[in-house]
Amino acid sequence: MTEYSDDRTDSFGHRITEESYQTFPIAGEPVSEVVVRAVASTVGCDPLELDQLYGTVNPDALDDLFTDGSPGSSTVDGQFVFSFNDCEVVISPDVVAVRPLDD
Repeated sequence: MTEYSDDRTDSFGHRITEESYQTFPIAGEPVSEVVVRAVASTVGCDPLELDQLYGTVNPDALDDLFTDGSPGSSTVDGQFVFSFNDCEVVISPDVVAVRPLDD
């Protein structure tokens, strides 16, 4: 798991802690595949049971945004945040962080 410092906040202004997010390294894999596996793991289901990712974001564009052709490298320095299957997904250049959204 990736540890976040106490001064990082999510898109809602809440402090990011290791307890609130599950983190998954990208490690040269297509980020869209990591997102699907990460959300499935977080909600406790098979990835095939999730909604289609393309209903929320374009998986090809997401993969292009977070890779520049060489493994483990990204074309962006920032984060991309979106909701998918009742989870908040935060993508950084090296990690996907996921937490369930409160009902």
